[in-house]
Amino acid sequence: MNKEECAFEKMALMMEAMQETERQDAMMDELRAAAFEALILHPGSDYRSWSDILCEQYTLEVYDALGEDEDIIRSSLAKLWMEAYQDTASDLVYTYRDWSKAFATPESVQMYYDLVEETKK
Repeated sequence: MNKEECAFEKMALMMEAMQETERQDAMMDELRAAAFEALILHPGSDYRSWSDILCEQYTLEVYDALGEDEDIIRSSLAKLWMEAYQDTASDLVYTYRDWSKAFATPESVQMYYDLVEETKK
């Protein structure tokens, strides 16, 4: 293999790696959005119920982003629980743990929807 072929092969491998990283980032973004949605749709969720909901109702997003190893999934979700998430509707940024506190009751979820609606006006 000459130098040009070797350089081309290296460049192709780098491009593949970049595309895989972008794909992984997109799948994590989908999981993050699903994780936020789970909190809104299930007021009062704590970590345990939230992670169970994700694994049971958002299986595709979990598996795409984290794989199928149960230990890796659980440890990754524990890290995600403490990760900051910026809600696209309100632009507020809180950890999933803090979002769960904000969405503790159906009334607090309704207040969130009212806030989002007011900011759109």
